[in-house]
Amino acid sequence: MSEQPNPYAHLGPYEKAARVYLQREGQDPDKLIRRSHPLFPDVELHDPLWFDIAEQMLDLSRLLSAMKAAQKEDGPKIEVTR
Repeated sequence: MSEQPNPYAHLGPYEKAARVYLQREGQDPDKLIRRSHPLFPDVELHDPLWFDIAEQMLDLSRLLSAMKAAQKEDGPKIEVTR
């Protein structure tokens, strides 16, 4: 029997930060939440609360990386007004 892949592996770098964030907010990071599968709406998934926060952190990281790359391409824009 083969071992199942870890569905949370892509969030490894963000899991600890998500857990810290939720603990600071007084929430249990391991509390299971129900949500619909993104491709199969009739399928219900149960993920720990930290999963959603880590996904949001990953999205934010990607957005910030894109902003940084855009700034490097164009150079900093500084407007001086008097």
